[in-house]
Amino acid sequence: MDSLLAVTEDNATLILITDAQIRDWHDNYKSWRSFITNLYNERLIELFSLVDAVAFQSVDQRLTNFLRTKKDSNSELNITHQEIANQIGTVREVVSRLLKQLENENKIKMFRGKIEVSDL
Repeated sequence: MDSLLAVTEDNATLILITDAQIRDWHDNYKSWRSFITNLYNERLIELFSLVDAVAFQSVDQRLTNFLRTKKDSNSELNITHQEIANQIGTVREVVSRLLKQLENENKIKMFRGKIEVSDL
């Protein structure tokens, strides 16, 4: 078996499902087919949303929307500037500059690997 690498944002339990199991479940279980179809649908919507955002929103709008939706109940995000850049479709330098601007406006506080959202 080839070695696998998985990166998660939160703690997770992963299972490995073989191709044979997937084919069997697809052929024999309507609930599995529905689950997979819904999963593909969700990912496709995410893709279209990203394309729409990149095409029609400015980077600062995308960054602000990202911070609003990704903050936890404590208004914190444990994330690097590079990870944000990858998520919103830009480069780290632009994200760093815009985050510094938001920090100067007292809308966020930045720490190493963490952002505290105050007022967005």
